[in-house]
Amino acid sequence: MKKFTLVTLVALMATTLTFAQGSLRSQLTAPQGIQMNQRVAKRDMTAQQRHQMMMGQKPAATAKAPRRAGIEAQPEGTAYELFASYSGLFYNWLYGWSDATTDAGKMTVIEGTDGNIYIQGLTPNAGLDVYYWVKAERAEGDTVVIRQQPTGYYEDFYGGVHEYEIARIAYEYDEATEAENIHVADNPDIKLLYKGNGVLESIDEMKAEAGDVPPYIYGSVYWYEAEEGDDYESGYYTNNEYYWNLSTKINDEKYFEPSADATIEQMIVTYKNVNSLNSQMIDVAFEDDAVYLKLYTRTPGWVKGRIEGDKVVVDNQQYLGYDEYYGTFEWAHTATVETLLDESDPENPSYYDYGTITDQTVFDYNAETREMSTTAAIYIDGKRDAIYYAAYFNEINIKYFVETPAVPADPEIDYWWEYDESYESAELDFYINATGVNGEYLLPEKLSYMVYVDNEPFIFETAEYEDLEEDLEEIPYGTSVYGIRSNYLLLFFQPAENVGLQTIYRGSGVEMRSNIVWYNVNTGETTVEPYENITVGVRGITELRSDASRVFDLQGRSVKAGARGLLLMNRDGRMVKVVRK
Repeated sequence: MKKFTLVTLVALMATTLTFAQGSLRSQLTAPQGIQMNQRVAKRDMTAQQRHQMMMGQKPAATAKAPRRAGIEAQPEGTAYELFASYSGLFYNWLYGWSDATTDAGKMTVIEGTDGNIYIQGLTPNAGLDVYYWVKAERAEGDTVVIRQQPTGYYEDFYGGVHEYEIARIAYEYDEATEAENIHVADNPDIKLLYKGNGVLESIDEMKAEAGDVPPYIYGSVYWYEAEEGDDYESGYYTNNEYYWNLSTKINDEKYFEPSADATIEQMIVTYKNVNSLNSQMIDVAFEDDAVYLKLYTRTPGWVKGRIEGDKVVVDNQQYLGYDEYYGTFEWAHTATVETLLDESDPENPSYYDYGTITDQTVFDYNAETREMSTTAAIYIDGKRDAIYYAAYFNEINIKYFVETPAVPADPEIDYWWEYDESYESAELDFYINATGVNGEYLLPEKLSYMVYVDNEPFIFETAEYEDLEEDLEEIPYGTSVYGIRSNYLLLFFQPAENVGLQTIYRGSGVEMRSNIVWYNVNTGETTVEPYENITVGVRGITELRSDASRVFDLQGRSVKAGARGLLLMNRDGRMVKVVRK
């Protein structure tokens, strides 16, 4: 059998449809020592897909599948919610081959009143809009048989429905030539063992040791309708999504959440990812000696800690419930983090965080202010006992929010798409973090950004950006109109030299700006132009002439009106010291 190695995040800019007649899987080798375990959401829209959707174009050539009625309504019978373990692969045109292996997939099994078994969740990474119930017919002994049948469908931008089916697939590998061939098996029926109470298991010939691909696997297939001049004839082809080593067990785990009577408060969590500071507002609840943290909003469960004097202790391996976004159940794992240097690409060395699971994470705790901090981490993981993370929080600090002037972190430019005549636009993909350079939380409604083109501020005019109500030189954070978002924008021409971004924040009435990040469209080089804010700290108070009621500490930070001690106030445009007892 063939061994495989994978990189979870490999940008292979390749076609989405690879036909069964050719080799379907590239060998991808992860750089040594790198923790390649951050997951990619199944349904993320890529920049090209955004282009195509906004320009009213079809995203890709799609199959003209003959519709066969799938089972959408839940069949009558006894239902079991299950943890599903399986090995597998799935292909994404942007990231290449990804590891579909998990011990925390979601599967629902129904023992039907008609004597059949019905399964939902057998092809979870197909990216379909609707997943059908797949019928398994009872056979001899514990065996059940899944005939080739519809597994679900997706709807394209024009309303066309494209249906996928589930079938058994044959995997062939020639040791001498290293040639691979994956195709729909001559007998496409899938056999599984059903042990009762929702428990399924692969038959022996569909099992393999870790890293092996067995000769028979199962996955989704699509119908290809040949047209005149096509290289391939009409028929079913594999969908680059394969599973084996399936087993299930009953999900009887419970997640933590505060009681219905608990008071839920909002606090700010500041944390690090590699060398980047991040912050966000989260829900927190205190009940007796328990603390509940809503660190991850895509699951119903909360991370629970217990107060022990001046410490808060969070235990490892807390179940969080099901995550629709990633299609797995999630756990919270406590860990330590080591930031390491990846030198696998000598021209582009980079740092990454390597997490190691621990028994617990301990926070320092101030009972008066309820501030919590730790140098350790909490990972949100799609595996029960391993790091395969959807998110993580390292060097955590949690406290109540106090608005202060803050210099926003520099925007990050991810990618530049050259002007394309077929789209009649160019595209800049970027990331703006609602966090200050020192980890401060920034109120989104006070955050904005400016765009520069060929060294000059760019004005977004209603003549070109028709959804705007007025011409804008400064774009409010969160803007979502045609051609302008808070993570990408379209230009309807090709700049001659460069594009630039600068983030602006007006916390406590003081305007602060990030450095300007430039991207040279000719060389692909990204540079940072430093920006000096003149309204920093105490000097910034003089900008607040219109509000004489504002009070500040000696560092220029805004404090409550009833604060005591040596304070600063703005009187008639002058900064004065006052003492309040």
